[in-house]
Amino acid sequence: MCGLAGVWCWDTPIDRPAIARALGLLDHRGPDGNGLWISEDGKVALGHTRLSIIDLVTGEQPLSHPNGKLQLVVNGEFYDYERIRNDLTARGARFRTRSDSEIALWLYDESGTRCFADLNGEFAFILWDAGAGRLIAARDRFGIKPLFYAVQSGRILLASEIKALLAMGVPAQWDVEGYLDAAHVLQNGTLFSGIRQVPPGCYLSATRHGITIQRYWDAPFASALSPIEDEHGALDQIRAQMSRATRWRMRADVPVAAYLSGGIDSMSVLALAAATTNRAPDAFTIAYEDAAYDESHRAESFATQLGARFHRVPVNGAALADHFATSLWHSETACFNPHGTAKFILSKAVRDAGYKVVLTGEGADEIFAGYAPSRVDALGGSAAMQAMIATRDRATYAVTPQHTATDQLPLIAQRFGTVPTWLRHQMAHLLGVADLLRDDLRTAWSTDRPLAAFLKYLEPWTVPALDTVDLGIALMLKTTLPNYVLVTLGDRMEMAHSIEGRLPFLDHQVVELAWRLPSHLKIRDGVEKFALRQAMRNLLPADAVDRQKHPFIAPPTATDAKHPFGAMIRDVLHGPALAALPFFEPRKVRKLIDRLTSLPPEDRLRLEPLLVEIASLCIIHDLFKMSSSSDPSAQLSIQMPSTEALA
Repeated sequence: MCGLAGVWCWDTPIDRPAIARALGLLDHRGPDGNGLWISEDGKVALGHTRLSIIDLVTGEQPLSHPNGKLQLVVNGEFYDYERIRNDLTARGARFRTRSDSEIALWLYDESGTRCFADLNGEFAFILWDAGAGRLIAARDRFGIKPLFYAVQSGRILLASEIKALLAMGVPAQWDVEGYLDAAHVLQNGTLFSGIRQVPPGCYLSATRHGITIQRYWDAPFASALSPIEDEHGALDQIRAQMSRATRWRMRADVPVAAYLSGGIDSMSVLALAAATTNRAPDAFTIAYEDAAYDESHRAESFATQLGARFHRVPVNGAALADHFATSLWHSETACFNPHGTAKFILSKAVRDAGYKVVLTGEGADEIFAGYAPSRVDALGGSAAMQAMIATRDRATYAVTPQHTATDQLPLIAQRFGTVPTWLRHQMAHLLGVADLLRDDLRTAWSTDRPLAAFLKYLEPWTVPALDTVDLGIALMLKTTLPNYVLVTLGDRMEMAHSIEGRLPFLDHQVVELAWRLPSHLKIRDGVEKFALRQAMRNLLPADAVDRQKHPFIAPPTATDAKHPFGAMIRDVLHGPALAALPFFEPRKVRKLIDRLTSLPPEDRLRLEPLLVEIASLCIIHDLFKMSSSSDPSAQLSIQMPSTEALA
């Protein structure tokens, strides 16, 4: 894992001090070294901060092709690279390093943008092709690794994190229209005006004639058209593919650890890793004060069973309050729960123990249908079924905005023929946000607005007819997985402490297999992730396999003024940043806060995501010195918040 920064100024030389500032702000992504390549005409630059994991000696970047026409910087890992390297060598490639990254240089030299078919992993890269006068910026199939870009004043700028773009001169300005469209959640936008993401499974191609986004891999939904009919054969394939994906992700020149909860996703990864190496990796687990959300004892029991050294990482309300702002500095987006802050604290513990690489279980719910809304859809989606699932899954539904199962969302129904419960939950949250908007924005907003923008974003997507369960998880895979889960619970919290996360469930061959499973193998009799449970049954304790999913949510305390986290949220919402935001009417927000004590406990809990989101926006406003109009000086002085509490 590393940090990337790139710029191509079409008509003027680059600003070298700005590139240096950008790389300085990405140092946490690559503290082991940095490099910078600048073209002879001074108009193209590629910068890199390195976290050394494979080839600790000769793997410095940027990488240059011997022909002098190709320059490359890579963030992430390419798996099975040794086989590919040997094949390329046999065809005449002359490698200068022993790193996995260099295969992308030679694959591109050999086949251009067709090279992506041979790349398996978590990656983002920027490549300058001087011969073609073209800059290529690519992102892995699921958006595990971030890559942002902005176009302004005759130049294109790219970076692994938004703060680096601000350091290169992009104004720190709110995207008000984008927020109303929920672009940062449901599309490829951000909270920052003029800054967008290279979408997952796509590459950006820039020439003097313009910039295009090309899709090199469409999400594998078409494989649903050829479902696996043999149930036992399907389970065998799941085990085999997950074993292979985990084995590939154990390849490193440094030790590898694992995150562990009490659920089957991380347990499966740890068990497969132990089988691969005959020694289980060290396991790191969050321990919450609230017993209803703490799975550390269950995790410790499983780690002990495998012979893994267990690390319990206590996370209390005071720690969540202390580190909330710093976690937002790294995520650069709004959140609805401090679970990202908990992951930030967990990642620090991994780094303090001497690790650079950690295996994670993210992605399993999005490909094997692990979320409660998918169960609602599998059981018919009625209001009565929604209520039944809510009583059985209190950890999720305690902080889920209310909606009625009769909300048809006609734009979605017309496009897809069905409406997933997951999207109804999204719209229920957006309705809560809309009620607190400034009066002029509220007048301009309707439920159709974010849905129309969402459908426009999906227009190029070729999708077969899917049932409601598969449609729900397909839309999650396209939107909230890369835009929220892999940000607040993945790369950005891990790389805040120079930790590389590796995700076996998001190996694209595993995902393609999962999409060949018919819905009745994903959810059976209301049991989520049925096929995964059955495939891993012999590796895991029976009580873990048969236990209902427990979502990764920090204990909801934002509405409790006596709790350290709740007190912090209240202080933020009573501070000056709320009025400075271009979104909300402070009077409406504070009236809602004043009503909390009179509301039933369950209604207070359902307001948690809304209040945490607004508070996180207030903090982002202060951290990045945001404005509602362009202020070219604002981005030059941004600094990470104090981390004294982390020392």
